[in-house]
Amino acid sequence: MHASMRIYKTNVEKLDDELLGRVESEFATILKSVTGFHAYRLIDSGNYSVASISFFESEVGANESVERSIQNPTSVR
Repeated sequence: MHASMRIYKTNVEKLDDELLGRVESEFATILKSVTGFHAYRLIDSGNYSVASISFFESEVGANESVERSIQNPTSVR
């Protein structure tokens, strides 16, 4: 099992339904298409930031998730 963790600055002070909905409909869908995907969690880290952690069967999948997050930077913000 391999994980990828990212921290994002947002324009909302705390995680709200609008941001959660956007992440689920846009970004989580992208991650779920990566081979070996297991799970995705979004954590409210406060102070206009969120942390995301995603789990994959292999290092290849974890690395691909990093590339996809770079290609889709506005989904979580």
